[in-house]
Amino acid sequence: MRDSKVESYLDDWSEEEEIAESMIPLIGKLYRDYGVVTTIYGHSLVRGSTIDILKAHRSARRILHGQFSIVSSHRILQAVSRLNLAPTRLDIGKLTTKYEHENDDVDVNSFVGDELAGINTGQQGYLGESRDVVLYGFGRIGRMLTRILIELSGGSDSWRLRAVVVQQKQEDDLIKRTDLLRRDSVHGPFKGTITLDAVENAFVANGNMIRLLYAEVPGDVDYTKYGIKDAIVVDNTG
Repeated sequence: MRDSKVESYLDDWSEEEEIAESMIPLIGKLYRDYGVVTTIYGHSLVRGSTIDILKAHRSARRILHGQFSIVSSHRILQAVSRLNLAPTRLDIGKLTTKYEHENDDVDVNSFVGDELAGINTGQQGYLGESRDVVLYGFGRIGRMLTRILIELSGGSDSWRLRAVVVQQKQEDDLIKRTDLLRRDSVHGPFKGTITLDAVENAFVANGNMIRLLYAEVPGDVDYTKYGIKDAIVVDNTG
């Protein structure tokens, strides 16, 4: 005889897992095409796995001291994906909670349309040309900034890390430095892929080609030689 409770837990997990899987392409499209970073009570869903999405929902349940339905958040996400949003950071969790407290006969598409009317304006007028960024120094702080800037280079594409300047070249420098970027003992593995372009002395992280340049001070580099214009230079050497 099969244990009904055991089967119930497994069925519930399978159902939630299936819904979370269906949310991934919607989250990706909003990010790539519109520059919309979706979150659930502060937990970013961008580039998250099925398990990451389920954990974000579990965290929301703890915050709310009760139920937070992935069925409802999925419906909200579907409605959001039908809009033409300007780049923004959007908390699907808070939007779902507000919707669940509305009258039951409120149409989800109407609710989301009304709530996001102020940013349902498309990308025109919000997006200027992307701004090039150069980091001076590639220690732990520089590598953490690299991770953050790569995460920001989504659909809005307003910040683009183009190069890292360091003072001295060492043997197998590109390999050693990117290995440190891939794995951090505190912050964990890099979320994405990193490949090397030895010809350009660059690494490609999630599609972003970032050159490794050498100079005593960042002002000594002719950035135009590499197609870098009016860059913001961040000194993170400490």
